[in-house]
Amino acid sequence: SNEANIQLAGAVHLTKRRNQYLINGTLQAVRGTYRLKVGPVSREFLVAQGTVHYFGTPDQDAALDIQAKHIVHPVPIAGDPISTEDVTVVAHITGTLLVPKVTLEAEKQQDLSQTELISYLLFGKRSVDLGGDQAVFADPRAAVQSALSLLSGEIEQTIVSGGVPVDYVEIRPAVSTAVGQSGSPLGLQLAVGRQLGPKTFLVVNAGFCGVSPRTPGISLQFRVSPEWRTEASFEPILLCDPLNPNLSTYVPRQVGLDLFWERRY
Repeated sequence: SNEANIQLAGAVHLTKRRNQYLINGTLQAVRGTYRLKVGPVSREFLVAQGTVHYFGTPDQDAALDIQAKHIVHPVPIAGDPISTEDVTVVAHITGTLLVPKVTLEAEKQQDLSQTELISYLLFGKRSVDLGGDQAVFADPRAAVQSALSLLSGEIEQTIVSGGVPVDYVEIRPAVSTAVGQSGSPLGLQLAVGRQLGPKTFLVVNAGFCGVSPRTPGISLQFRVSPEWRTEASFEPILLCDPLNPNLSTYVPRQVGLDLFWERRY
């Protein structure tokens, strides 16, 4: 959809009753993005986990239970060191495909209300710190990041639905937060995935730091069973200099091998 680009995995039971197809079963949300739109502002969340349970009804409706995360880098406030701590906002997507619902919560700061979380998403500040300046684009980062997010979302949807032989596309632009550079392009991360078989998924990621290209990395994911999966990756670490986005610092390549166990209740 315009808001969600989520890849599903698993198996369902498909039957046909006259001219209607009925789907019954549960699929796992293994990866993807979700864009939360609040007025003219759009924020991108990365899917962490979730399920889509089909009822077997003619309208092909399904129950949603998906979690996606977005990390807010707050705007620093003079004399308040706590204001610089990142806030991870978790979007719980529930309801059904026809009538979805979204609720927000902070991963660690459980005392933050929905209003405070929306304030962080819009302005990078708590509502009490906004003062009299509550324009949505008071912070230039908000305008640039929102425009880039909307553009990347349209490009992702066009690629995935346009017949290109890829199963997953992720485009993540970023802007600088450095003083004097706020709102300027900082970098771009690209990821393209392809299902190689019923249990194997390949992801190639690359990008730019300013105008400097990033050496591509690769990861291979294999699902041993519905509960167990492995992921091996080989990629460089690229650090962008916020004071000079056209320069990048490379750290030697890293090799990773992870084993994941999932349990749903």
